[in-house]
Amino acid sequence: MLRFSDLALDKIGLSLLLVGIGGAGTWHYGHVFFKSKSTSDWRAVPGQIVDAEYTYDAAIGRAYKRFSYEYEVSGQKLNGWRVSWANTGNSGVGLFTPGAAVSVYVNPDDAQEAVLIQGSDFWTGVQILICLSVLLLGIWLLSLLLGEGLSDRSLSHERLSDGSSSERDSE
Repeated sequence: MLRFSDLALDKIGLSLLLVGIGGAGTWHYGHVFFKSKSTSDWRAVPGQIVDAEYTYDAAIGRAYKRFSYEYEVSGQKLNGWRVSWANTGNSGVGLFTPGAAVSVYVNPDDAQEAVLIQGSDFWTGVQILICLSVLLLGIWLLSLLLGEGLSDRSLSHERLSDGSSSERDSE
């Protein structure tokens, strides 16, 4: 029987932390990647930038420019704020000024969902690969640690080929 007290719990904890962070990051950036790729099929409608202001997000400790824009779908005026699903950084900071006419790309299944920049970017793919690497590293380390624990703890009785049993590791 494997006893976890025999294993270095700090190494198992680190492995589980890597698995958790890598798994969460892979899921998040995978979602962003596929969501941003889906915007390539969204149709363009005319829109206008209403506001562009810098906002400080204390949770992430950085300032970014937040845009708001108006667009119209089937006679209904709608408001949006998402520039892109991809990690475009400060894309559009100079392009999207209040009053500027823009193309707004609208989700055909939900007109309330819209972006100003379609598609994915290179860095989203890089982030997926980094997170996937962390996940796989954590899984590999965990398998090494658990495999080491299993090999150290052999059965106390080993069945011989003739059906009898022999004492083993009676320490």
